[in-house]
Amino acid sequence: MLIVAFGRYGSPVKIARDSWHSFEASPSATGTNLNNRLLHLSGSGRIDHWRVALTDRSAHPWLGSGAGTYGEVWFRDRPSTVIVHDAHNLYLEMLAELGPVGLGLLAAVLATPLAVAVRRRRSPLTSFAAGAFVAFVVHAAVDWDWELPVIGVAALFLIVGVLGEPGDRPARAGGGGVVRVAPVAAAVALGGFSLFGLLGNLALAASGHAADAEKWGSAASEARDAGDLAPWSAEPLRKLAVAEAGAGDRRAARSTFLQAVRMEPHDWSLWFQLARVSTGGARRRADAEASRLNPRRTAEEASFQDVAGIVVP
Repeated sequence: MLIVAFGRYGSPVKIARDSWHSFEASPSATGTNLNNRLLHLSGSGRIDHWRVALTDRSAHPWLGSGAGTYGEVWFRDRPSTVIVHDAHNLYLEMLAELGPVGLGLLAAVLATPLAVAVRRRRSPLTSFAAGAFVAFVVHAAVDWDWELPVIGVAALFLIVGVLGEPGDRPARAGGGGVVRVAPVAAAVALGGFSLFGLLGNLALAASGHAADAEKWGSAASEARDAGDLAPWSAEPLRKLAVAEAGAGDRRAARSTFLQAVRMEPHDWSLWFQLARVSTGGARRRADAEASRLNPRRTAEEASFQDVAGIVVP
């Protein structure tokens, strides 16, 4: 079989070289049916995504540029007008955003269930869960499926399947209580934080729906509620400014956008929207900062973020 394959496609070196060239190439037209991409090796621009992440890592070699900043860096340094918010590589994105420390912590988390699986390799359940988890870990290097809840939760269940399988040694008397309570406490704390995030997102969505219906009072009220639930985020301020501008209070909208850009100074869209509700030199300065942060801004992007009269959320 190998002889036939080498005769058809060339030596292993040639096959590897051709595969890499195919990965670097632009994707072929496959229509709307994504199944047609199954046998295509194109990386769909992933090389550019990874290069931007590596450039960002070089600029911030120790602590990274900050959690969640890859999308902002992409808009500033992207070689095309493609819009992405993730590096399509969990490990490069972690290295760029949180530096070697963040990547090391991630590696420790991912390695723990695999180390346990090696010790319990005689267990069928452990072997099955570990194999599926390895597939997730490998695929996270070429896509952003770790951010899809259904896949992320499935990976967590796989970890539980590995760590939760009884070991070969019986538990020591007196030590099991702490072992059982600690995970429960961590789960409760994480669940409480997630609940706040969910309620904040619901309030943001409600503000957007109210703005679409030009119910500016309701949009502002929901935005303030979202701000109370997620005071670390600039998105509630954006929604509030949108509602204020829609209601005709451009001075209040400008003040709120200024608060937002102080929280997220590298978000080009906030500067662009600030410019839309400003005049004179303030407008020119905000526009200049938006252009610096997104030098390849397209007309479609500008239209979506425009703030004039009825605001597009």
